Amino acid sequence: MNIQKLNPIGYEAKTENGNTYKRSNIGKYCSVAAFAAMDASPYIFKKSLTAKFIAGGDWVTWLAEMCKIKIPEKYKGFLTACGIAIDLAIAYCGGKMIDESINRKRIAKADSVEK
Repeated sequence: MNIQKLNPIGYEAKTENGNTYKRSNIGKYCSVAAFAAMDASPYIFKKSLTAKFIAGGDWVTWLAEMCKIKIPEKYKGFLTACGIAIDLAIAYCGGKMIDESINRKRIAKADSVEK
């Protein structure tokens, strides 16, 4: 495995034509970090307003009341963990799409400049 691929900012990569360009990873890392901070904030700042409005708050109880169902206490922790995992997966996929868009433009620019 190439250790440079883990660089959160980016690394030098080659296009199919052999030209070099700076490959971006920043979208994945920033979006996952932002979503993780939002999900963790209700547990860190329990008395602030963010605890009431951000997804990691008591969204399980809110959803149960909205759907008029009762969720046993033993499942609330599991459901909250699933919600956080889904948030992080969405953040990763969104960041990956941003990175792919940036990288496509950089590949096109590197291939057109080198000709």
